[in-house]
Formats: sequence, structure tokens, C-alpha cells
Amino acid sequence: MNENKLHLITALVDGELKDSTTEEEIRSLIEKDPDLQFEFKVQQMIKSLVSKRLAISPAPTNISKKIIKKIKPSEKKSSSLIDRLVNLASPKPAIAFGSVLVIIFAVMLLLINPLTQVDSPVNFVEEQVGAENMYVQAKNNFRSILAGTLQPQLVTDKPEEIEKFFIDEGVKYKTLIPRYEKWNLVGAVVSVDQGEKFAHHVYADDAGRLVYLFQVDQSYIEKHHILKLSDNLLKYLDEGHCIDALDNDLSTLMTKVDNNIFAVVSNMPVTDLEAAFCKLN
Repeated sequence: MNENKLHLITALVDGELKDSTTEEEIRSLIEKDPDLQFEFKVQQMIKSLVSKRLAISPAPTNISKKIIKKIKPSEKKSSSLIDRLVNLASPKPAIAFGSVLVIIFAVMLLLINPLTQVDSPVNFVEEQVGAENMYVQAKNNFRSILAGTLQPQLVTDKPEEIEKFFIDEGVKYKTLIPRYEKWNLVGAVVSVDQGEKFAHHVYADDAGRLVYLFQVDQSYIEKHHILKLSDNLLKYLDEGHCIDALDNDLSTLMTKVDNNIFAVVSNMPVTDLEAAFCKLN
């Protein structure tokens, strides 16, 4: 393809043609030549992608002048980013049409997913603050259990008795009491917050380690707003993930089963807590 025509197409797409007569002539050529039509559409597509994905801020005038002074004059005007991309994509004997599409697709992927863009990891624990936050309440409740100031209202090792206790005490949502061979149920507590009842139960092992589970239906966070969790954490749990952390001296974990969100706190190592309680069933 005539290189001059290619540069004129680039100038047309970039809006650099100031002469209306020249612009009309180029558009007329494009309409009559399928190859030029292809080049024109490719350049339009790439320019559109670049303009949407890359926000380019002009350099300050004083800096621009310094840069220009350091650049040696050239008889041929330097090609733009769009020009270079299209030159790569333009049909040549050594490049098949399929390869052109591969190049264009690769450019699109790079623009959609820039290599330099890396999302910072979210620190879910630091986001959980305030007396109404479920995560904060779970930690405080576990400390009260360790101190002996919060004791089970029902003492039993039978899951069905705990499930019945929650119903009898007015918990409105369906609760889950996981069964474990190495962890024995100790008992359960029902708390009241703004007139609503919430379910808590405790496990212990032979080494004297405790695991406390606080579970609520997600509607009490998202709809009724009686309890709180950060939006980032809620989204993460909705996607099926489980978080765990060593928060000060306590191992903490949060997960979700069906509509119930669980806050789990223990004095066991966090890796053991994750292995046993991340996937509740």
C-alpha cells in the first residue's frame, strides 16, 4: 500500500487535516478502495480504544520546550503511537491477514488490561471498625468468653439441641451448626440487638483451645443495617472467598454459607483455624 496514503489516513483519523479539500479527496479514495477502508476502520478502532483507556496529560509548556530543543530535526515527521500500530497491522507480503487480526487483538488486550496497572490488596481487617461492626463484636465477645464474663445460656454437645434453642429463643433465620470430630460443642448464646435475636455457639478441643462462631443472616447487614461490615469484605464473601488473619493475639476468620455470614474467633493458630473452619458444612 502507498505509504503516503497510509499517513494521510492516519492524519484524517487523528483530525490533523486542516485542508477540507484534501480531506474530501482522502474520504473519496477510502470509499473506492477496500484496502484503504480496512486501514481506516482499523485506525479508528485503535484510536477509540486508546482514547478510552489511556488518559494522557499534556506536559507543561516549559518542559515541552526543553524537550523539543533536545530533539534533532528530522526530514520525516515522527509517527504517532496510532501510526506505528497501524503500520504493524497494515498488509505486507510477510504478514497474513490472520496475523493482522492477532496483532490488533493483542493491542486490545494490552489496552484493556494495562501491564502497569496493579490493584492494591485490600486489608479487610483494618476496614472493620465501630461498635456495630460484626467482626469487632465477635472479637470482643470471644475476649469476654475467655475472661468468663460471657457464658453459654445452653450447655450441650448436641447440635440439634442448639438448633432448637436458637429457634425457641427467637432467632428468625436458619442456623448452621457444623459437626467436627476433634472439636466438641460446648454450648450456645442468643444475643439481642435492636430487638433482633442473633446466634452464637462455641467449640472446645482436648487441648483447651476454643472456637467461637457468630452467625447472622446477611439481610441484617445489608437490609436492616443492625450490624455492619465493609462493602469490600461483603463483596469478597459473596464471591465465595474466606478471609483469615492473626489480629493481635486472636485468630480470626470470616466466611459465608448460603445467606449466613460467619465471624469465627479462636485462640488456636490461624492456619489451623483456616483448615478446620474456612469451609463450614
